[in-house]
Amino acid sequence: MKLDKAILGILAGVAIGAVAGILLAPEKGAVTRRFMSKKGKKYAGKLEKKLNGLIDNLNEKIESVKNQAADRVNSGKNKAE
Repeated sequence: MKLDKAILGILAGVAIGAVAGILLAPEKGAVTRRFMSKKGKKYAGKLEKKLNGLIDNLNEKIESVKNQAADRVNSGKNKAE
């Protein structure tokens, strides 16, 4: 649930920043679009790194749970024998 709120907050902040940047930009449109494109790519890269880290973390936890479940199954089989 926290991750959903964080992602929604990030996306909302990016959208608000983009609109404010366009409306308040003192430069020509082409310059502003180029600037915003660079910033967007920068933030997208950071977000991608964080999401990849989160996915890796979740995969590690899933593997840990699988291993624990397998250990418990084996322990139960040994006790049953």
